[in-house]
Amino acid sequence: MLLQLLEDDNLTGNKDRTVSFDNTLVMMISKRANLFLDDLRKTSEREDTHLAFPDAAIRRVDFEGRDPHFGARPLGCAVDKLIGSPISKDIIGGRTEHGGTVHVHVDPDGRVVFEPAP
Repeated sequence: MLLQLLEDDNLTGNKDRTVSFDNTLVMMISKRANLFLDDLRKTSEREDTHLAFPDAAIRRVDFEGRDPHFGARPLGCAVDKLIGSPISKDIIGGRTEHGGTVHVHVDPDGRVVFEPAP
């Protein structure tokens, strides 16, 4: 139901009544990013790699994926662009070890960087 609201700006009830949320402010900014990051975390854990996201990384993804005209769709792209694709390339290229825990940080220039846990 929440994703329908975030993606479509409306909700449809069980009696086919649709309520528009076009001019509504939904205050769930960091929670919305967490939904996408949790999906990525679960996917990576199936491959024995655990991702840790400090607050700065969550805020960076949220900032990159914020677009009031397109709902939650840009957040998925932001997660993939900033974390999903780069961490996959790092693992395939051998720069990040497969398995273990990887901390996702944001450097002072706003770039997302990956550090293996000690």
